[in-house]
Amino acid sequence: MKKILFYALSLATAASLTGCADYFEGNYQTAAPERGQHYEYLNEYGNLNEYVKREAYPNFKLGGATDAAAFNEQQLDYAVSITNFDELVTGNSFKHASIVGDNGSMNFATISDFADLAVENGKTVFGHNLVWHSQQNTKYLKSLIADKKVVIQQAKEDAYDFFHGKMSDGNVVTYTEVLTNGNLEGDDVSCFFTTEPSSGGPHASTIVDGVGVGGSRGIKLVSADGASQDDWATQFFIQIPEAIPVGTPIIVDFDYRANKEAGCDTQAHTTPGNYVHWACVGSPTFTTNWQHLHFEGQTGAEWTDGFRTIAFNLAKNKVATEFYFDNISFQVGTKQKVEFLVENGDMEGDNVANFFTTEPTTGGPHASTIVAGEGVNGSRCVKLVSADGAGQDDWATQFFIRMNRSLPVGTALHVEFDYKSDKEAASDTQSHSEPGSYIHWACVGSPTWTSNWQHFSADITTDGAMTDAFQTIAFNLAKNKVQTTFWIDNIVVYTPKKNDVIKYWAKVVDNDCESNANCLFTTEPTTGGPHASDIYEGVGMDGTKGVKIVSTDNPANDWDTQFFIRMPEALPVGTKFRVNFDYRAIAAFATKPDIEGSFDTQAHSEPGSYIHYMCIGSGTAIPTWQHYSYEGVTDGAMTDAFQTIAFNLAKNKTATEFYFDNILIEIEKEQGNTIPLTPEEKRDTLTFALKTWINGMMDAVGEKVKAWDLVNEPMSDAAPDSLKCANVDGGDGTFYWQDYLGKDYGRLAAQIVRNHPNGKDAKLFINEYNLEWYDKKLDGLINMINYWERDVEGEEPVKIDGIGTQMHVSYSLSQNTQLSNEANYTNMLKKLVATGKLIRISELDMGVNDENGNTMTTEQINALPLVESEKIYHAMADYYQFIVTKYLEMVPKDQQWGICVWGVTDSPKGSGWRAGEPIGLWDENFYRKHAYAGFANGLNGGEVIPAK
Repeated sequence: MKKILFYALSLATAASLTGCADYFEGNYQTAAPERGQHYEYLNEYGNLNEYVKREAYPNFKLGGATDAAAFNEQQLDYAVSITNFDELVTGNSFKHASIVGDNGSMNFATISDFADLAVENGKTVFGHNLVWHSQQNTKYLKSLIADKKVVIQQAKEDAYDFFHGKMSDGNVVTYTEVLTNGNLEGDDVSCFFTTEPSSGGPHASTIVDGVGVGGSRGIKLVSADGASQDDWATQFFIQIPEAIPVGTPIIVDFDYRANKEAGCDTQAHTTPGNYVHWACVGSPTFTTNWQHLHFEGQTGAEWTDGFRTIAFNLAKNKVATEFYFDNISFQVGTKQKVEFLVENGDMEGDNVANFFTTEPTTGGPHASTIVAGEGVNGSRCVKLVSADGAGQDDWATQFFIRMNRSLPVGTALHVEFDYKSDKEAASDTQSHSEPGSYIHWACVGSPTWTSNWQHFSADITTDGAMTDAFQTIAFNLAKNKVQTTFWIDNIVVYTPKKNDVIKYWAKVVDNDCESNANCLFTTEPTTGGPHASDIYEGVGMDGTKGVKIVSTDNPANDWDTQFFIRMPEALPVGTKFRVNFDYRAIAAFATKPDIEGSFDTQAHSEPGSYIHYMCIGSGTAIPTWQHYSYEGVTDGAMTDAFQTIAFNLAKNKTATEFYFDNILIEIEKEQGNTIPLTPEEKRDTLTFALKTWINGMMDAVGEKVKAWDLVNEPMSDAAPDSLKCANVDGGDGTFYWQDYLGKDYGRLAAQIVRNHPNGKDAKLFINEYNLEWYDKKLDGLINMINYWERDVEGEEPVKIDGIGTQMHVSYSLSQNTQLSNEANYTNMLKKLVATGKLIRISELDMGVNDENGNTMTTEQINALPLVESEKIYHAMADYYQFIVTKYLEMVPKDQQWGICVWGVTDSPKGSGWRAGEPIGLWDENFYRKHAYAGFANGLNGGEVIPAK
């Protein structure tokens, strides 16, 4: 029995114990299973990390995967991890979906505690992972690139301008707070960013206790001394969740002070640090006393439609200064297009066509009387008087607002006005058709009148009791039964209008012919077809890539040579579309003079499936590049099946080379009040989101994590030389950064890490699966890393330090298959070593396949006769030994990073990972298996010296 190791923390014993057992730090031990006599020898083994030959392999790190939350509880998972492994990795807690909330807020508490605890115990931490297509908060990421709202302007000459600019240009403006945690009393800083000389940036701002107004929490940042520094060397940023269009009403408020007087300008940015315009919400002057800034206006044309950030330049005074911010509010106004249902509601004109009165002294209903000097602030208003009389009806005195038209049931209605009386009075409202033509006893509520001006506001939806004839709001003003004078002013009644149809051009084909695409096809006499078009170097405009198609002499038909542009979807009849491309033609043989190559176009469904002989016109190609542009509408002859433009290239009956480049097809679409972001807008937004995520992670774990899976599983299984993308690889809950940021997203991620102080010297790995048997994927990964590391003029160099091969392997009961498994593994190591990069087996675990390749569960293996099951488990141990031994033999010590055990214990039934399989070095009860011995033997070069 090996000695019990005690850890400094006092921990409770895991279970009552019997027989020989496994021991861990903290005096944990686990009982032997029923077949313990076959496993007794394992008690003579030491902890796994005791078998690493440190002198021979000084860089080798034995890693182990654990659950961060369970590890932080410092119970059994914690004890196993710190007893056996050098480096710890957690499977899920570092991932985007575990940290980023639906509103973009980030909670790093679990991983921060995990890193702290691991380092305190002398362990290194490997970060898994920064960028992946899975386990992202797709709801948040997709919200960032959702269709943007479009402000629809409505001209109205007699537009109201009342109640502090609530209405403008005939549109009602309602304001919504868009900042999260503006009072800074919580921990969410997703809307606030800082750049300071001491910490760089932009990074998430820090909220500090006791520095806000009245000793509350606030944001503090510090500028530095330096007469030569730029005004923007220290900046504070307020960022709203999404960009807003030019002309959007905004209201910005905040409290601010400094420890000395300091000037400040504000700029408009897209995202923090991405400058748009030199002016924004003014130039506050900081003093040692708290001040309040209130800005009310609208976004200017110079701010662009991408504006979402206010930047404060805080280094203007060129001396070290402490700045404080608190109680920050950013309200965005929404202009709602409405139909105004009454005129002259402010009573400043003489039109009373919408206002009627019934009074005991004058009868009625008759046109209301407007009086001067008695409205709000001495303006004009409607005035009416009820009479004394306990026996009179509540409706003996009435005021009517008659709308310009009746409102069908289900109509949204907004009503507001200012009102007062000379004494307190109650009132009800009724639904009428014409004034005095009663429909229903209820309408917009029951205002109570006092001698002070009040403001009434109500939003209702007309119901069945009001009927489609409802056109008039009637106020019953005789409820208090005593003579009362009533004044009414600033009446506004409107109903929302349906949004105008917005038309915009949507790109359906946008191909610069720099790479193969599934939208370009060719038929040539020499190669047949239709097949995917060939892309050639140097044949495009300005020496770029392009499509080349060759016709032959004396063709039988004009369509014997064709070029096809296939759109993603068929265009229904009546669709407006436009096509642009560049093209030229030359003689196919140098001995012939330059010729002109004419072409016609046809409408096809799929390439080669003819519909109509006409499409986008005809043209003539000459040796000089020309631009072709067409705009039209699909007609009945093209049918709803039209999806492909076909070019007939054999019209001139002479061998000709045709070249095409820069192909763009757009269709006109209609949408209510939203329009999709452009690819450029999506790229810009998600680039900032990626920066925010990575920088937040770097801030949270500091220098405790010195190595990362920068990108996880980037390569496509279907197209192993290409990156994963939604069109090819699909998958629910996935978010492919490559689809929006392009092929260089891995390069971008590396640059973000390197530009952070905590990531400058970090080791960055690309982690991938199935490299041990999928040779094309291995080659594709190596080529992609070389591409990301290429030199790009004007950009900082990028270095990827290592490659992680996951190695979720299975031992095969088929001897031939198992021999192939082992040969494929050693071949992979050779290729990885040839890269010169660090090599890490990142997620090693092992299952079992039967002779037919079917997965075997632990339950199935244990159901076999003991001699057969034991044979399988010993064979797994031998395979583990082979894997570890070959790694140490074949990977030079200066390229060794280490091996991480992913399957620490067998997987339970119902697990989300290799459910029910015998993947662990320990069983589910943390008792050692033969696999443990095999792994230890491999670490020790095959010769195990049991611990004493």
